[in-house]
Amino acid sequence: MKQIFQEIVNAKIQWEETSGPYFQARFKDRTVTLRMNNFPDEVLWTLIIDAEEMDLEETPTLWTLPPEPEEESAKDLSDDRAKSA
Repeated sequence: MKQIFQEIVNAKIQWEETSGPYFQARFKDRTVTLRMNNFPDEVLWTLIIDAEEMDLEETPTLWTLPPEPEEESAKDLSDDRAKSA
């Protein structure tokens, strides 16, 4: 099982937001789950595959997470300003 965790950490993954602090992605015909924890009191992420967990201290560089709502709002605002200029 540990090998699949390492493969995911080193793979290009496009995460999709689900409910609460959870994200999901497909990897090799599996649905994998990523949980954002209460950082800095806890590790940043927990990767969950088939009810087994692996904690991650930082976000792997090849992963893409959905933008946070504030980031989307700021981008929309800057796009609107550019269009009206």
